Amino acid sequence: MAEGMIDKEIWQTMSPEQKDELVFHYLIRIDTRLQGIESRRWVHAALQSMGGVVGGVAAVAAYLKLLAPLIR
Repeated sequence: MAEGMIDKEIWQTMSPEQKDELVFHYLIRIDTRLQGIESRRWVHAALQSMGGVVGGVAAVAAYLKLLAPLIR
């Protein structure tokens, strides 16, 4: 069972009001986690830049390995 989750048996015994309150609290937890992830924009920008560099290096390596011998 994951942290904060309940069993199916417990869910089935809960009243509709309890279920609504539980869903509401889960949505607040999800929103809080997403806000934390979205607040780290500089991390995403850095990772995107590094991905661009890696992709560029891979393209040059592929060119040198595969296409350069055909041109010469």
